[in-house]
Amino acid sequence: MRKKYKFFASVVSSVIIAAMAFTVYAEMICPNEIYVGSESICLKGIFYADNTLKGTENDSSVSELTVMNVIPVKEINLKKKERRYVVPGGELIGITLSTDGVVVVATESFESTAGTVSPAKAAGIRPGDILISANGKKLKSNEELTEIITRADGKTVEMKLTRGGESFTAAVTPEKTLTTKTYKCGMWIRDYTGGIGTLTYADTVSGTLAALGHGIYDTDTSLLLPVASGSLRSAEISSVTKGQPGHAGEICGLIGKNVYGSLETNSDEGIYGHLTVLPDADEPVPVANKSEVHEGAAQIICTVVNGEKKYYDIDIDKVIYTSSGNKSITVRVTDPQLIAITGGIVQGMSGSPIIQDGMLAGAVTHVFINNPRGGYAVFAEDMMALSDALVRNDAA
Repeated sequence: MRKKYKFFASVVSSVIIAAMAFTVYAEMICPNEIYVGSESICLKGIFYADNTLKGTENDSSVSELTVMNVIPVKEINLKKKERRYVVPGGELIGITLSTDGVVVVATESFESTAGTVSPAKAAGIRPGDILISANGKKLKSNEELTEIITRADGKTVEMKLTRGGESFTAAVTPEKTLTTKTYKCGMWIRDYTGGIGTLTYADTVSGTLAALGHGIYDTDTSLLLPVASGSLRSAEISSVTKGQPGHAGEICGLIGKNVYGSLETNSDEGIYGHLTVLPDADEPVPVANKSEVHEGAAQIICTVVNGEKKYYDIDIDKVIYTSSGNKSITVRVTDPQLIAITGGIVQGMSGSPIIQDGMLAGAVTHVFINNPRGGYAVFAEDMMALSDALVRNDAA
């Protein structure tokens, strides 16, 4: 009898411990709020929830998340979401971006009649600052700043800048160089950038498009560049450098003349703008909710040979439902053809759409430097939220 009691107690204890472990695991990986369509909810192949909405005023309800529809682990909020459709990308694109203001890339010292000086640094200006205006004139280019400094003829120039989103002013007094006898402030600035990436999708209903899945950063300051204007254009491959462990590969290309759309938002989860013309006539596909993305087989669409976009096999190895960044999904290239051409994921493939179960699940964002066959991706649902924000800003 005592042995039976011990066995029974041991089983009960194991069940309780397992339930506690699943509860902790669910809190770590499962979001507290999920947007749903008409499909059933299954996360990680373990956690299930009844997605029947109760018809409340805001089309939301609370559901119990369970282990295999048996052990309850937590409550989640369900919100009804109309299924969205977009035209998947995969085309190689050229990206042009003009900054809102000019970016201070570096400050420098130089020899002047007053000795070794750095007027910009002395005024408190640092690399990464955004220079908005000088003597009241809004700046768009390096040439404009040079002209203002020249006209000042050694007099103090009042500059308006931002740093970390905070505005401030700096009084910079240019000094005349010993070599060229011209006035300088001692800073390097950048007002324009361009590059190659991959189009993720076009939303013909809202008239928006998205690409990259990550932001465009200044190469010297690692600053997310503020956008004044820009465009997404056609592009042609000039060469492909295969990725190797420790060395990222790259697609090099030439930016073309055909404009697909504007570039108006530069964010950590991609770049967004208004659609001008569809680069291709692919059929629209549904956009997957986060809860529908799962570990397993999928495909990416990208352009790596002869300007032709193709589907290549990948595996989704990990999904972090609670994440909203550009590293929420871990992917691995399994397609022998793509591996033979690129070694896996290379620069220029950022933004490549991920198709799983016939839906747009996300977009490739980063490559693992030590393992080019693997990398990160962002949820398509998060990218759509940023596209929608662009539309809301238009309406405001």
